[in-house]
Amino acid sequence: TAYLDGLPRPTEDLFEPFRAYVQRLAESNESVRNETTMEIRFLVDGPHGGDFLVRCDAGELTVERAEDRAAPCTVSLDAVWLNQIVHHNLPWDDFFLSLRFSVEQDPEAEDDHLSAWLKLADLRNVSEPAPTQ
Repeated sequence: TAYLDGLPRPTEDLFEPFRAYVQRLAESNESVRNETTMEIRFLVDGPHGGDFLVRCDAGELTVERAEDRAAPCTVSLDAVWLNQIVHHNLPWDDFFLSLRFSVEQDPEAEDDHLSAWLKLADLRNVSEPAPTQ
């Protein structure tokens, strides 16, 4: 538990950092983005979390506040983990292996949303944003 207690907690609303992170993913993975159709809702629990919706269709990717709208796939996680992910301290595939999240997926959904997300979120293709001057 010392490791978990030592993780930095988010100090601001995570929506904008998450949106910017997802936009960088989309820009760096154009071929995957163009081949992916998905809609994933991220329910982020804890201080500075929120309810975020990521949509990718026909090469266009958007991130917005979900405002309780349903999606074919919903990933629930704690804000401390999303904070680690958006600051490039934790890759999505490692996070998913940790089993520190839950997923609800519509059994009628045809697409494998989480698989598409992992392809898009391959951090080997994403660099940190350049520092602002």
